[in-house]
Parts: sequence; structure tokens; C-alpha cells
Amino acid sequence: MSSTPGGGTVGCSKDRVEDDIEVHVVNAGFNFFVTKRLTIFGDAYYVHSEEDYDRPYLGSIKSPNPWSEFDVSDYSDLEFDEYRISGGFAYNLKENLTVQVKATYADFDEDEYYMQDRDADVVYVTAGMKWNF
Repeated sequence: MSSTPGGGTVGCSKDRVEDDIEVHVVNAGFNFFVTKRLTIFGDAYYVHSEEDYDRPYLGSIKSPNPWSEFDVSDYSDLEFDEYRISGGFAYNLKENLTVQVKATYADFDEDEYYMQDRDADVVYVTAGMKWNF
């Protein structure tokens, strides 16, 4: 609960925001055992997410309502896509010791004008060692 310039509170049972969220995910991967010691692997991943909410109804705020002049729902039409593809290999140095290297490319697309073009492309490589005991 917080105090507002109008003397009311925000966060009581009289306040509500209608919110719609949709998230769709598709993922596929593979492991291929080249030899007893060497495995190659890869995966592809896609996410599409949307969120939209209506103008908040803040029944707990008495006049003057600071939100009456600003309709935040005009900026609520959020939508983004994420694509990611990875590949790598794992090599068993010994029965209980494995080295792994993986490269990933990710692309994030956000097309809403008020998000100031938050698109990004990222490439990263990870390497590690696993010891089973």
C-alpha cells in the first residue's frame, strides 16, 4: 500500500488491472554419439511472448487521481521474439572426466516503438569440465 497525492492508497481490493499474457515456446535438440568418447549435440529454441493490459482501475484513489491524465495501457502492448541455436561437443577424457565446449547464437526482437528498439544479437561460447565421483 502506498500513499498517493490525492490522499488515497494503491493496492487495496478496489484496485484492479486486467492483464493478458501469452507465451509460446518451441524447443528441439539432438545428441549424436560419434565414438564412445565423443558426443556432439545441438538445440534450437524459439519463444514468442505477448502481454497487454487495460487501463488500471484504481477505485481506492480519491480525486484528484494522478493516473487520470495518463493511460499506461497505451504502452502495454508488449511483444517479443527470441531465437536461439546452440551446438557443441563433449569429450570423455577418462571414464569420470569430461570436457565440453558449446557455442550459442541468440537473437532477440522487440518491435514496439516505445521500447527504443531493444533488438539484440548475441554470440557466446562456454567451456567446462565435468568430474563424476
